[in-house]
Amino acid sequence: MYSRSLIALLFVSNMCVDCCQWPAVRFPPHTHATYAVYFQVDVERHMNTLYMASKHIGGELTAIVKALLSKATRQKMLTWLATVIEGNMELAKMQSNIRVAASHGFFVNLNFVLLKLCGPFLDPSSGVFWKRVDPRYVILNNGRLNFKEETKLAATQQEQAAWLQQQQQPEQAAAGPDSSTAAAADGSTSPTPGAGEGYHFICESFFMTLKALHLGVIKLIHISTDDLPFYIQQGVQAQQQLEAQMSRFVGTPAETMANAELKRVQQRVDQLMAMKCCFDAALGDPDLDADCLAFYRLVAAWLLRLVSPSGLAELPLPEQVPKTWALLPEWFVEDLAEFLLYITRYRPRVIHNQQLGDLMLFMVVFMGSPSYLKNPYLRGKLCEVVHLWLPQEQDAPSFTRGR
Repeated sequence: MYSRSLIALLFVSNMCVDCCQWPAVRFPPHTHATYAVYFQVDVERHMNTLYMASKHIGGELTAIVKALLSKATRQKMLTWLATVIEGNMELAKMQSNIRVAASHGFFVNLNFVLLKLCGPFLDPSSGVFWKRVDPRYVILNNGRLNFKEETKLAATQQEQAAWLQQQQQPEQAAAGPDSSTAAAADGSTSPTPGAGEGYHFICESFFMTLKALHLGVIKLIHISTDDLPFYIQQGVQAQQQLEAQMSRFVGTPAETMANAELKRVQQRVDQLMAMKCCFDAALGDPDLDADCLAFYRLVAAWLLRLVSPSGLAELPLPEQVPKTWALLPEWFVEDLAEFLLYITRYRPRVIHNQQLGDLMLFMVVFMGSPSYLKNPYLRGKLCEVVHLWLPQEQDAPSFTRGR
């Protein structure tokens, strides 16, 4: 209920932002600037009020989830969160069926809550995170989340299967038939496939947040910056073509049908415009953007630690790619690059006065390491972010080049 209400409020409050550009709201060209200035202050005030209300409700949702993460119900709650994420993998598809998946508003709320759960360990300088997060949660695929079928950073599925088989054989030979009894006797446990109860809460929270952002905020970015502009452009072109041909149908039996078709196309364009305004407003939440930036900064630092335990990678990297890196899903890096590109182009204020050293080091290291990042498309994205972050000519602000 809340997610639908939030999206509706975002739409209503953001209508004024782009009203001068909407086909359904046509102001005279010479008054466009006047209306834009008139609405600017009022729109910003209403948007800030909306974000404050959203923050308050998100805080209440976070409090509810934290209460359910108490000792008595923690495992059940973590299982529910993982089930929600895995049950909506339809959203990971390029063309997802919204009838069989949760709404985007639901996942924005889920992202907000999970990011708040990660808040205590988002600082890479904190020692708590490094002791608790285990890449085997992803590599061995024995947690609550499923990473088995994902495209890997530097390994094929055959290489993954061969490596996993090599890991299992020594463990089975060393364990023997009485290994489970011995483990129960001394109180030691290993992660149970599919259960995830052997991993620390910080570890599970980290990977759940990473995958939930993949289905939530990152998906919204793709829709808002790639899909919707394409469909809007197609609709506007179809509308212009129909308007240019309307004179041919005047006074003919086909005039009624042509007018109906033109009205249908106009309504579709207006609907797409409204959807884009809604998504842009949701992605414009400053608290959400700041939390996402802090989280992906931690992701970059963690990925660097996998190839260099000290966190200070020396180039060139070792020729032997660690399996803890090679067997990670490719979208770990892709999502990080997509988010950085988005905020650099559309929300540059988010990265002003922020500590970006970990992110820059990550990009410089891996965009020049094809054996570690085999996909040239991803290396190109990292190069694009670095290019946008470089100082511009005439000492202009460096975070507005891509706008």
